[in-house]
Amino acid sequence: MTFLYRGVHTLHPENAGLFVSPGFGCHPQRVIPTYEIIFVRSGTLLIADEHQSFVVSGGQTLILWPKISHRGTGGYESDLSFYWLHFRLQADRRKSDSCEPIAQQATPKRPERLTELFHRYLDDQESGRLSAEQARLLAGLMLLEIHSPEIKTSPSEENLAGRAQRHIATHFATGLHAGAVAAAIGCHPDYLGRVYRKVFGQTLSEAIHKNQIAEARRLLRESDQNIDEIASASGFREPRYFRKLFRESQGMSPRAYRSLYSRSHINVR
Repeated sequence: MTFLYRGVHTLHPENAGLFVSPGFGCHPQRVIPTYEIIFVRSGTLLIADEHQSFVVSGGQTLILWPKISHRGTGGYESDLSFYWLHFRLQADRRKSDSCEPIAQQATPKRPERLTELFHRYLDDQESGRLSAEQARLLAGLMLLEIHSPEIKTSPSEENLAGRAQRHIATHFATGLHAGAVAAAIGCHPDYLGRVYRKVFGQTLSEAIHKNQIAEARRLLRESDQNIDEIASASGFREPRYFRKLFRESQGMSPRAYRSLYSRSHINVR
C-alpha cells in the first residue's frame, strides 16, 4: 500500500514519542483516527493491520493507516525501540502539483537524518517550543527521508557497493579513507566511487564520515567520554576536524548535541 502526500495534501502532525521495550508484552490491538509513522531504532517490531503482516527491523519505517485496526503479532523483544509520530492529512484542492507515492514500509537511505529529525521534534515538543508550522516542516522532512526515488542498478554494481559499505561499517573507526576502501576490495578508486554513488547516493568519503559521525552521536548520548576521546574513538585523527565536520553535518557543536539529547522522551506502553 502507498499514499500520496506531496503536492495534494496539507500535513497536520500531532504527538510523537520514543517507545523502549520493557522486555515483555505485545503491541495492543487498536484503531486510531490518524496516520502513524513508526521508525524502528533497534530490534524488530512484529505488527499487522487488516491487510498484511509486517516485520519491521532496525532502520526501517512503517506507516499505519487511520481507522484501520492494527495489532502486534509477537511479543516485544528486549532490544526493541522505535520512534512514533501521529499525523493527519487534509486534501487541498488548490494544489495540483505532481506527486509520488510513499511506500507503507520502507528502508530510508539516511536513517541517521531521520533520527535527527525525530529528536528535534521530540525536544521541541517536550519544551513547548513546537509550533504548528515547525511541526509541519519537521514531519514533512521525515516523509521526504522515507521516500526516495528508485535508481536502476545492476546486481554486480550492488554487490560491489555492498562490499564497500560493509568494509566501511566495520573499519570506519580506524581512520579509514576512500582509497583504502578501494584497495581493500581490489577495485580502482574512481570506478568504485562512481558505483558507490550510483547505488547509495553519496561518495565513499561521505559514507565514511556518516558512519564516524553516527558513532560520535551515539557516544555523546550514551558515554561520559570527553569530546577529544569521542573524536578518536569515532575514527578522527584531529579533534578540530571532528568538531568542524560535526557542526557542518548536525548544525551544532558536539557539546551542544550532548546537552540537547540528554532528554529521554521515552514511553514504555
